[in-house]
Amino acid sequence: MNRTTVTDRLRKTEARKRPSQPGRSVPSPTKARLEGLAQRRAGFLAETGAHRSSDTAPEGNDIQPHFTSQQQAHITLTEPENTNIIPQHGLSHDMEQLHSSLAALSMSKARRQGFPPAVTCTSTSPEFYDTSRFYIPTTLSQVASSALVSSFNALASNLFCGTPLKLSAANLAASKQIRQLTLVEARGLGGTTPMDEKCVDSSPADIRTVYRMFETLDPKLTVYACCPISGCSTIYPPIEGERGVLEYPVQCSQVKFGKTCGEMLVKDCAVVNGQSTPRPLKPYSYHHFNDHVAAMLSRPSIEEAIESYARTGGLEAELTDIISSQVLRGFQDASGRPFLRDDGSELCLVWAFAADWFNPHSNKASGKAVSTGVMAMICLSLPPTLRYLEENIYLVGVIPGPREPALDAINHFMTPLMHDLKASYECGVYYSRTFKHSAGRTSFSCVIPVIADTLASKKVTGHCGHGGKYFCSRCRLPRSEIDNVDPSSWPPGLTRAEHEAHAETWRAACNKSRQESLVKAHGVRWSALLLLPYWQPSDWSITEGVHVLLLGVTARHCRDLLGLNFGNLPQEDDDESPSLERMEHARRVFANGSPSQLHKLNIDALKQLCIEGGLSLPPRKKGRRSKKVYIAVLLDDSSTVPRSSDDDFDLGTFFDGHLKEAHISPTSLKKTSGGNSGEDDLASTPPEVITQQTLMAIRKHIEETLRPDWQAHLPADFGSPAHGKLKADQWRTALEFDIPVSLVQVLASHKSTGNVEEDARLHQVVEHTFDLAMALAWGLSRRTSKFHAERYSFYMQRYLIGIQTLFPEYNLKPNHHYALHISDILILFGPLHGTWAFSLERLIGRLQKLNTNSKIGDMENTAMHMFCRRSNFIRLMESPDCPSSIVEAWSTFRSRLDLGDLDRGFPCPKRSTEAGICSGRIQGTLDCEIQQKFESKFRPRNNVGPRVYFNPETAQRFRSYECRSLRYTDFQTSEKHSLVYFATTSGVKSKDGANLYPGQIRQIFQHSHLVSGTHLFTDIFIAIHVYIPVEMTKNPFAPFVDFRAAIFHLDPSPVVEVIRASQIQCHANQRPWDSTSVVMRAIDRDY
Repeated sequence: MNRTTVTDRLRKTEARKRPSQPGRSVPSPTKARLEGLAQRRAGFLAETGAHRSSDTAPEGNDIQPHFTSQQQAHITLTEPENTNIIPQHGLSHDMEQLHSSLAALSMSKARRQGFPPAVTCTSTSPEFYDTSRFYIPTTLSQVASSALVSSFNALASNLFCGTPLKLSAANLAASKQIRQLTLVEARGLGGTTPMDEKCVDSSPADIRTVYRMFETLDPKLTVYACCPISGCSTIYPPIEGERGVLEYPVQCSQVKFGKTCGEMLVKDCAVVNGQSTPRPLKPYSYHHFNDHVAAMLSRPSIEEAIESYARTGGLEAELTDIISSQVLRGFQDASGRPFLRDDGSELCLVWAFAADWFNPHSNKASGKAVSTGVMAMICLSLPPTLRYLEENIYLVGVIPGPREPALDAINHFMTPLMHDLKASYECGVYYSRTFKHSAGRTSFSCVIPVIADTLASKKVTGHCGHGGKYFCSRCRLPRSEIDNVDPSSWPPGLTRAEHEAHAETWRAACNKSRQESLVKAHGVRWSALLLLPYWQPSDWSITEGVHVLLLGVTARHCRDLLGLNFGNLPQEDDDESPSLERMEHARRVFANGSPSQLHKLNIDALKQLCIEGGLSLPPRKKGRRSKKVYIAVLLDDSSTVPRSSDDDFDLGTFFDGHLKEAHISPTSLKKTSGGNSGEDDLASTPPEVITQQTLMAIRKHIEETLRPDWQAHLPADFGSPAHGKLKADQWRTALEFDIPVSLVQVLASHKSTGNVEEDARLHQVVEHTFDLAMALAWGLSRRTSKFHAERYSFYMQRYLIGIQTLFPEYNLKPNHHYALHISDILILFGPLHGTWAFSLERLIGRLQKLNTNSKIGDMENTAMHMFCRRSNFIRLMESPDCPSSIVEAWSTFRSRLDLGDLDRGFPCPKRSTEAGICSGRIQGTLDCEIQQKFESKFRPRNNVGPRVYFNPETAQRFRSYECRSLRYTDFQTSEKHSLVYFATTSGVKSKDGANLYPGQIRQIFQHSHLVSGTHLFTDIFIAIHVYIPVEMTKNPFAPFVDFRAAIFHLDPSPVVEVIRASQIQCHANQRPWDSTSVVMRAIDRDY
């Protein structure tokens, strides 16, 4: 058999020769194939007279779709649909090939100029998208129920439990044998019938056969060949060859600064007809935007949810979600109309773009040995209860590792999406059918905010990093003036025109040094987001609250100002990840070579082999591990040495071995340069407010604090490296109650040192801690308004001015500056939860848990397919055409394996609990004291109002009450969930929270009564004991009004009060203050 390899083909073509002179480019083999294909298609079309006019839509028709191929509105090649292509034939296929070929030629020319081409929608009519594959009657109903349920279990286990293929096949075979034995036993002596044997034989024996049964699970993907060089990362679409085989360019033809990349793109794979079929060396799968929207709109109730939620939103004075924000409500479509309009014939969708990088091996590899990117979009038009569900998250693509692409190379991965979004905004997309509209409807889409941490956001939007002169994407304050905390004096950010002009100048630069000088001068690089004509680079680059406020400012405060030192924590590895080619060679040596050959491999490749095999590494002693360690683990795969925990330490961890017993004067602060992410390092000797003694007291306080389960708990060994890094919610808990209250307790027992200045400084540090805590309360509230923004800005600005005054040598960090922009975000985009990155973080967590082969270059595609299949599987389970047998099996599967909403990674209450529901019925009647209070308070007097037929003895008692996804219980069921704050009037809370009172729930009961003898009403009531505050002069929290904490007597009032359940506002934190009193604070997330 003659096997023609990629290397053989390279020897037969001049394309492999690199240019010998500067500026001379290598001819692209893809171009030659495309030109030949275009000539053949043009000749065929000339004979049939099938040339398409560029403008065939009638004038004035905005709704009638322009029925053209999906590919014709884009210049990116969107075939094949997935990795398992069924070739198309006929005239329409030839037309698509012609236009795709011409488009690819245009892209090839643009690449040689070093940038993606611009795209313009040439028609005012919407692009047509065929959605029939989501509505084809499924063949599952023709499969026997027993075989169908067996196939379902194997499929669901593979998707949601990570069951390997071999184990899935074994489970299918076992299920088949069980059905056969059951039939034999049921038939008895009569034996099985031919129908029985046919039923058993029809059962699939392989999971791949099951996937073919569930035919609509595979998404529509285009697998690009990506250049393995991280500084290039150009992507190339496949071209269908003469025999229907997908072909890719052999070498990267990207020309940058006059030099051609020339890197290999493909590798030899399967042999077809004596010729090896090349496959991408580094594949990148793009999930088509229109395919996700079509799948989403094929689900029941989605369109109604979007339409009703858009109607409820408006420019209210107090906002509860981003849909009602100033930016979204003021945004206009291409014709100048409000984008979010109430139009029954058109559906307008607003999206948020999210991106980040992560280690796909999770904690298996220390530091950033491997970095994989993820791009996703979140539909902001969906209500929050549906927005973050896994099946509604649009996973654009998983950017392959092992290293992050260069700063500007990320644009190659973003460009296909931007083309789809541009066409969807300008022309719209006509989906041939949706669940609600069987005749189809037009949809328009736009992307507004970019949700990411600061580093990823700057990379995606084209702004310079922390260390640049213009480090902030929202204003033009120079880095040299970062200590300026007066936002009114900051220069405004660039307009769209100014930003685009600087970006185009950067893109047209003749060399890299020129680009770097332009970035230093203007702080701008070109971004693929500029392909969207409406996108505003300065205004829509979101200052993401979780990373800035919690992981940034709060963590800095605890470390820099309170003296919790992080300096001696283990450092992350600085090893570079091995290339794909090196790993391919390493795998071959490991599979077929000898131990001596393993010693010739690079240590990074040996380390990656251990990671891919999931092998445990022995604890690190000093420095980095040697080759012998990795080779020993590889040769002895039975190693059970526990993995070292030193790789899990991060910025959020504390260590207590260096805490001093004495306070260190803040005047010992020294300025240092460098640091992580362009920020200045810590002072070498930070002031220590939390001493070893104080830390031990805080740990004791944490143990004694009563808090509900939903609130993030701090570790019991807070301050020890054993607990690892703190999460954002734990930082929030630390400043929400534990640290401020502990500091007040320490301050109350603090003995004067005789140094008046030092004692005053300690008081000031405590006051600044409370300023930060109150700023967090206002800034992170789930509702917001101009008043919220003003209160947040007041406390945050006072906090920054205070630490500047107290520590004059302390330099503010970029996160401090970004935090002052949060007030703008609250006014423009509403509450921060609408732009939090928590959904992206949970998406990353879900991708890390998917079962892959751990091979860089392959695992990204596997994760992409698995996630999209999971989403389509959930959609199929909601379809009315889905057989009832597997719908019941899905319900059982989820309940047995506890696959609830939280386990799927996205919190979403399935039912609205605004009105509240009771659970845990208790037999018995109300206590006499409660009955009397209930009757005296709620029975109508003086015949005022409708007559109520009232009988307290008919009340039904319950253990718990749930409202707005929060669970409250009586004190006998759970003491920590019985501590609440309630409003004096039903459901009404004053703006400053002055009418909130703490109490402990004694009983929960539900009462039904007749009004005017005909109407039956049911109300939920709470019997509660109110806590009595101590004298105001003894309350040290009185100066901190917005902190809303106070000292109360240890035991609540023996007198019981009865209130309506709607008066309950939130849970409470409680800890002992002294032997006769407790300190309490409302955990009010709706400040």
